[in-house]
Amino acid sequence: MSLTLSSRRLLAWTICLLIGAVAIHQYRVTYDVHRAIVPFPEPLSTAYSIRHLGIFGNPFRILNTGPSTHLAPLFPGFLALVFRIFGDGPTAVYVCEWSAAIAAALLIATLPLISQCLGMGFFTGALASVLWLVAKMKVFPYWEATYTSVLVAVATCMFYRRIRAAPHLRRSRGIPLAFMIGVLLLLTPTVGLVLACWLLWLLRTDGLRSFRSFNLPLILIPTVMVLPWMVRNYMVFHRIIPFRGNLGLELSVSNNDCAAYGVRQSEAIHCFDKIHPNLSIEEAKKLLSVGEPRYNDLRFRQALNWIANHPRRFLKLSRERFVAFWFPNEAGDPIAEAFTRRVEPRIQRIFVYGTTIFSIVGLFFLAARDKQAATILGLWLGIYPLIYYFVQYEDRYRYPIMWITFLLAAYPIAMVSRRRNTGRKLHIESQVVTASDT
Repeated sequence: MSLTLSSRRLLAWTICLLIGAVAIHQYRVTYDVHRAIVPFPEPLSTAYSIRHLGIFGNPFRILNTGPSTHLAPLFPGFLALVFRIFGDGPTAVYVCEWSAAIAAALLIATLPLISQCLGMGFFTGALASVLWLVAKMKVFPYWEATYTSVLVAVATCMFYRRIRAAPHLRRSRGIPLAFMIGVLLLLTPTVGLVLACWLLWLLRTDGLRSFRSFNLPLILIPTVMVLPWMVRNYMVFHRIIPFRGNLGLELSVSNNDCAAYGVRQSEAIHCFDKIHPNLSIEEAKKLLSVGEPRYNDLRFRQALNWIANHPRRFLKLSRERFVAFWFPNEAGDPIAEAFTRRVEPRIQRIFVYGTTIFSIVGLFFLAARDKQAATILGLWLGIYPLIYYFVQYEDRYRYPIMWITFLLAAYPIAMVSRRRNTGRKLHIESQVVTASDT
């Protein structure tokens, strides 16, 4: 018996709500009266500075280094708002952690709808949600990664609907997408390359005249949203800094004589302590004396000189970071990581490694049915990680696009299951027809 459209929608929303409830339970947070905000890592330090000093700056815990563009403005601004409303005590900790938990649960609960929007079917997303919950993926309350994953998923669906829209709907569907692009740029500028590829895609498919007619908001609205931040940077630092200006520092601490492939590994050998202003008082004083933009320029040249003089070492580090991005590990060996004695990390690693491998298969399956959807997801997988192959690895870097690999990994399983069900149904129907003819 087939369900009506309204019944199918009710069933879909019920499933999403059940998945969301399980996710909320899994990521639930307890209130601890003994906890308080510690101004570290950098987003918390910056938010603390905004709240108590009125300065968007001082991102490093060892010394107040003044105004900063080390981070994009949106997430530290959100944390500062939480501190303003709830103070710096346990309530603020509780709100920050619950906010990230709710964002993660929202992503997991809506994966079936996201999958349906991208033409991969509701069951694919439901299966991806189950895999995510079983893997017990992390939440990052004090980094923007968890929130970015939700916005990347929403923006991806918006862009897919925009490229498939009829001409009379293009402008109306482009305006919400434009706002989402602006928010993403103010939250995580590393998405910028993928978003630029989207604009080039529209320019190529629509042509210059149609692009001006239908897609101008996609340029104007994000520009207007980012402009106040750029004006602030120019007034403070007397140079144009569109989003954030920490590339020189990140490249330098990631590529030097003592650098390891990851931050935790570098900390373990006390390399990070010597070269990063978070832990090195000498580096923090140097940053304070020359100013952050000039300091980043010096570190950028330092990184380029080291890379030019140590090409083999640089390639080795980049290779290790490539492996760690797609097969997260803390020991330098993904296979050893998958067989660690700690049960929960082992299960998580196995699921992440498995979905990474199966996502390649899923991308080919999807390309055979819908090249546009496959290209959009392929851009995230191919373009977004590029910068992370050259800076020290942290597991949160993968999080904004992790949902894509889970979704693509679930897609072949869903396809095979659908074909089996279809074949079984056809077989039953043929038997019924044969029996009636007899």
